[in-house]
Amino acid sequence: MESRQTRRVTQATLLPKSAKGLADQELSLAPIGLLQGAENLFPWMDQVKAELNRWGLMVMVDPHLPPPGPHDPEYERWNHFKHRVLDWLSAHVSQEIRNGSRWAWYTIQSPVDYLMAVEFIVRQPDARLARDKWDNALRFLHNEHRSIKEYITELKRAVMASDLVGTITPFQATCILLSGLEKSGEDGRQFSERIFSTLPLDIARIMTMDHFFAICDDASGIGDRRLNAK
Repeated sequence: MESRQTRRVTQATLLPKSAKGLADQELSLAPIGLLQGAENLFPWMDQVKAELNRWGLMVMVDPHLPPPGPHDPEYERWNHFKHRVLDWLSAHVSQEIRNGSRWAWYTIQSPVDYLMAVEFIVRQPDARLARDKWDNALRFLHNEHRSIKEYITELKRAVMASDLVGTITPFQATCILLSGLEKSGEDGRQFSERIFSTLPLDIARIMTMDHFFAICDDASGIGDRRLNAK
């Protein structure tokens, strides 16, 4: 009893018997969605946990449990699962994320390390990528569009195609929209002022893409006139 109480508890010691008894060829983790970015990070994490839970392997991604040392009697079994889970996780992360330079910052020794690294990389955009996206957004303001309708259509397309998302929030996309409309003439300026005057103080925090698209639809009623009207 005493030795059992003093034994170090690790991910390996808490692997359920069903997982411990799996032969190599029996562990076949099911496909899940591909992690593309921050927009689907949390649903992707839920899929990861659901599939690992199905196999009794949730301990492999428990950050509160240390991995076993090489002298742990269950180390080899845990190490086998570790490689299988890491390969499975990597296969369901987009190539753009996998090829990011910031992976060099991390030493990946377990699935816990991998998930912590991928969450940070996805939720904290690379500074260079952020700069490039802002450059694209600012260039969008200066692009020549033949009409308000074309401007709104192209901006919505860019947002829906993720050209401007990541570092561009729904509120920032709305600011881009309204800044462009202000150049279209008196109707555009009045529309922009009306929208800004009705937005709540905390809109930057609570605004969603649905709200942005609704403003786009409302702006479409201004008329089919040239954006750069004097």
